[in-house]
Amino acid sequence: MSTISHIILSGGFGSRLWPLSRTNFPKPLLPLVGGKSLLELTIDRHRDKIDEQIIVTNEDQFFNLREATQAHQTQKTRYIVETCAKNTAPAISLAVNAIQDDDTIVLVTPSDHLISPIADYQAHLSQAIDLASKQDKIFLFGITPTAPAISFGYIELADAKDGYHDIRSFHEKPDASTAETYVAQGSFLWNSGIFCFSKRAFIKEMTAHCPITLEQSVSALSQATPISSDAIKIPTEAMAPMDKVSIDVALIEKTSAIGCLPTDFNWQDLGNFNELKHVFDSQDQNFVQANHAVLSADSTNNVVVARTRPIVLNHVSDLSIIDTEDVLYVSQTGMNNSNSNGFSMVQDTLPELQRQLNWEIRPWGRFDVIREEPGFKVKKIQVKPGGCLSLQYHHHRCEHWLVIAGTATIQLNEDTLTLHAGESIDIPIKAQHRLQNMGSEPLIIVETQFGDYLGEDDIVRIGDVYDRS
Repeated sequence: MSTISHIILSGGFGSRLWPLSRTNFPKPLLPLVGGKSLLELTIDRHRDKIDEQIIVTNEDQFFNLREATQAHQTQKTRYIVETCAKNTAPAISLAVNAIQDDDTIVLVTPSDHLISPIADYQAHLSQAIDLASKQDKIFLFGITPTAPAISFGYIELADAKDGYHDIRSFHEKPDASTAETYVAQGSFLWNSGIFCFSKRAFIKEMTAHCPITLEQSVSALSQATPISSDAIKIPTEAMAPMDKVSIDVALIEKTSAIGCLPTDFNWQDLGNFNELKHVFDSQDQNFVQANHAVLSADSTNNVVVARTRPIVLNHVSDLSIIDTEDVLYVSQTGMNNSNSNGFSMVQDTLPELQRQLNWEIRPWGRFDVIREEPGFKVKKIQVKPGGCLSLQYHHHRCEHWLVIAGTATIQLNEDTLTLHAGESIDIPIKAQHRLQNMGSEPLIIVETQFGDYLGEDDIVRIGDVYDRS
């Protein structure tokens, strides 16, 4: 029986659901569905069908992504970290060429789709795996349209075969009128971006239709450097020459060795705030994800995220109101609502808001910025049991640590100290230091930084158990 590898693509820029998503914490990592992220759900629904998974991501996201996925891994997992964004054709080619056996069956999926019921989806997976093991074809999942959407590409079906359809043509994202025509005809499906094929079939078709990208990916893999025991990074000089091209344009729309599997499961891309209605709680005719109270008077059909304070809605409808730690975003919500203008304004005028800076997940736990002003920053740092920060020092800041809960084991230059709740310590500038939780309960400290520069890049790591450079 062939090995089955699952390639998960997770290299987005965090633009479509900004400011919920950011470049270093994009949509796949957001806890949108019952406290779980879309990436976690992606891993969960494939775990019983695969032997290994290869996650392709970028430098901004890697550590957050690896930390978010470790608790959901039961199979062998590898990471390929890209240093340049080159779209899906290079990403998939890199991952496929990292697989050794030509007979391996490969599943390729995005990391940010919502699919249910799982049993129906897995039945289609089994069908696709069986077809790919018998035929040198690339099989693509098609989604039955539920509306004339203009945000998806369309597949026009041709003749029915044994378990799949030939494809007559592909159509890029249409205008509203054209989309209505497609849906009315009944022979058009949405392009899901989910593929199944053998490595042999993929290499054969890439050799015929996109040989340069294929050759470049093989060369890039030979130049990759390990950044941890389970991850490699592709150097910039190896990725820079690659064309920035989607797998659809590079291969799928060119090859004749392709078939489409019509599917009947529920599928959402969650590509705009309107689609979050599928996963947020319904509350007073609005759709809410909140850490604080959301009060409503004569207000309907609003999508609301309340992370930092209560929100009161008074005679407003059809709005997206996204209140995060560092920005409030308000827009009209519609069927095909786009966030492109809002994100473009941020890129041009407030580029620092592209990243999530007020909190961050780390392999050892997380930190939250409580307050920051010129000359000082206050953080709440949570270290999980067994968590250990890197041995490090800073060029521009000193720090004061106050233990709130748990027991802190602290290395300060040559000394090792143990601090309990209510005790504190000063960390001088350029002093080597490390914080560790050797207890069984979470460790919480308040860290106050003082200095003329308080950026996260003022960390010189001397040693790190998580293999971070």
